[in-house]
Amino acid sequence: MIKSGIYLIKHKSIKNLVYVGKSVNIHKRWEQHKTGFRSAKKLQEAFKKYGIDLFEFSILEEINNPKEMGKKETQYIDFYDSWKNGLNGSRAGGEWGSYARSFVKNSSFKHYNKTDAHKISSKKAGSIGGLRAKSNLYKMFHENKIYIFIGTTTPAQFFNINPNTFKNWATAGKNYKVLNKSSIEILGKAKNFDNIAPNTIYQEEKSGELLEVFRRA
Repeated sequence: MIKSGIYLIKHKSIKNLVYVGKSVNIHKRWEQHKTGFRSAKKLQEAFKKYGIDLFEFSILEEINNPKEMGKKETQYIDFYDSWKNGLNGSRAGGEWGSYARSFVKNSSFKHYNKTDAHKISSKKAGSIGGLRAKSNLYKMFHENKIYIFIGTTTPAQFFNINPNTFKNWATAGKNYKVLNKSSIEILGKAKNFDNIAPNTIYQEEKSGELLEVFRRA
C-alpha cells in the first residue's frame, strides 16, 4: 500500500545528522534517496561520509492530503532542528494552499505581482526580479486538463517529478517519459504576462475559466 506524508532519516548515533522530508509515495522516495536520485545534497554527502547503513528511515506522520504536507514538513523540520543544524537544505517549501479565485474575471488580480503580498511570497520562494523576468510561461496538457505556470520548479514538485527532467522536457522538448499522453509548450517570457503569479499553477476547467488552484505561500 502506498503511503504519503512526512518521513525522517537520521543517523543511528550522531544526533544532528537528521533529515525530514515529504512525499506522496514515502517508500519510493526513500529508495530514491538511497540511489541519489532527486535527493538532498547534504543528505547525500552524509551518506557518502558515514555510509547509508548507519542511517535509519521512519515515517513520522501519514497524510493523505498533499496540500497539508508542506506545513507539517516545516513543523517537523523545526522540531528536529534539521535545517540550521541538520541535513535539510531549507526550511521546506511552506504551505500549499487550494484556491478558486479567477484571475480572468477578477480585474484586481492582474495587479497581484505589484502587491506587498506577492513580494513577500516571491522572496520566500526565491523568485524575484530578474529571475521571474527570465522565466518562461508554460501551457501544459495533462489528463484532459490545461495547466499554466511560470518556470518548472513548482509543477515539478506538484507532480512529484525530478526538477531537471521536467525542465529538460519543458524547455528542450526532449523525449523524456515524464507524464504519459501529456504535452507542454512555451507561451513566452513571464515578464510579458503580469497577470500570472510565480510559484502558482493555474488550471483551466471545462468552463474555460482559469482558476488558481495551487500556490506556494
